[in-house]
Amino acid sequence: MNKTKQLKVAAPWIAGAGLALGHIAITTNCTLTTQGRCSTCGSCVIAIVSLVSWAIFRNRQKDSNHINCQ
Repeated sequence: MNKTKQLKVAAPWIAGAGLALGHIAITTNCTLTTQGRCSTCGSCVIAIVSLVSWAIFRNRQKDSNHINCQ
């Protein structure tokens, strides 16, 4: 299996792991929910970047499947 195909197979798993790690980081480091103010720990950035990368990957995958069907 070539590297591009391996990346396509692994990308959803990597994005899912990023979402899980972001969620774990938010629950342990985030002071917004407990103290009502942001401590700029960056946990929310991890979750947002993971979610956006997953959405971009899914969109590209749908676009490539749509092109292949025509």
